[in-house]
Amino acid sequence: MKVCRRCELELPEETFRRGRICRPCEATRARAYRATETGKLNGVQNRNTQKAKETRKRYKASPRAKYLRRLQNQRLQQDPIRKEKLRVYRSARGKTEKGKERGRRKRERVRLNPARLAKRREHLHRYRASSKGQATHARRNLRRYQAALATDHPLLSAEWGQILREHRYQCFYCKKGLKAGLTMDHVIPLAKGGRHVKENIVPACRSCNSKKGSKLILLL
Repeated sequence: MKVCRRCELELPEETFRRGRICRPCEATRARAYRATETGKLNGVQNRNTQKAKETRKRYKASPRAKYLRRLQNQRLQQDPIRKEKLRVYRSARGKTEKGKERGRRKRERVRLNPARLAKRREHLHRYRASSKGQATHARRNLRRYQAALATDHPLLSAEWGQILREHRYQCFYCKKGLKAGLTMDHVIPLAKGGRHVKENIVPACRSCNSKKGSKLILLL
């Protein structure tokens, strides 16, 4: 047994890491230091060092980190109120300017790292092949189909042929000439309230159509 120099409590030996200050007192002192301006500045500098990044990477791959993540997910599934709060927080986080900037930086890091890009593509391929990914794809197609049916005068096959001839069988975005392989692209996506009519459809190659997705592009 030892007596802590700060709280003056008699505690077991294993409660002390070094010296005569117990672990709870050390943690309290460290939290107070990190709350100061100097502590915040030093914390940012220390987190951005190469050594700190390698330490975080090793910890994330350790069995203990995997066990704690698995335990956290189990607790989250058992608490519907906390799960709903986390869902609302994550959905709102991506809509703020800070969240958008964080997302852009993350996508840029993935794009510049071939290993992370290959891992992301592999994960996306597994997700699309899973039952959850297939259900999500089916719901998206159903919404598109319902939006097309809700149009007063939907696009006819003859009008699609006329659109192809007007654009000389070229992709509207990259101007690549293709006799076959051109797809319909909605200038204002159906997910954003666009209509399945002649005025809202342009021909696009599969690559450009996939890159555009449900984004709105200003056409000059």
